[in-house]
Amino acid sequence: MVRIPGGVFVGELLLLRSIPPVRLADFLVDRLEVTNAQYKAFVDAGGYGKPDYWDQEFVRDGRRLTFAEAMALFVDQTGRPGPATWEGGDIPRGQEDLPVGG
Repeated sequence: MVRIPGGVFVGELLLLRSIPPVRLADFLVDRLEVTNAQYKAFVDAGGYGKPDYWDQEFVRDGRRLTFAEAMALFVDQTGRPGPATWEGGDIPRGQEDLPVGG
């Protein structure tokens, strides 16, 4: 992960100039893209059940969540562990090599 410094961001493209400036806090982003197939291997290996893999604090609506509460939110459209864009714990057909999202 790489820390990206926050700040006030203003749309510089003509299309974005009508959007008011946005203030963002510092955030982390992966250095390399992770494919859906790679992430599925992580999920299938029980990655959502291993707190050692998750070193950040989980906060929702200003309240700190337990690990179990946070993992209960990381589910697909059918309630199975995985990104929100998956269904039935699986990657949408033909999207195995695309970057994971959702």
